[in-house]
Amino acid sequence: MPRFFFDFKDAKLEVRDGEGVDFSSHEEARKEGLATLAGLVRDRMCASHYDPFAMDIRDESGQVFFTATLTLDMRWTDQLSG
Repeated sequence: MPRFFFDFKDAKLEVRDGEGVDFSSHEEARKEGLATLAGLVRDRMCASHYDPFAMDIRDESGQVFFTATLTLDMRWTDQLSG
């Protein structure tokens, strides 16, 4: 079964996957990567600053075959509902 590597980065931190995970296909790795990326962004939603968060997925040869970037743009409006 092929092994895939998930690298994550934002403006302050870059984490390169040195272990990898086995998946049956590139599509399965892509689905898992997107779910993980969404979870990481969800965990940061309470922060006061929202940097874009990116992910690259590499195959066993080190070739990046999929990349995704999530940007969360939130702001208060002038009118607070009340």
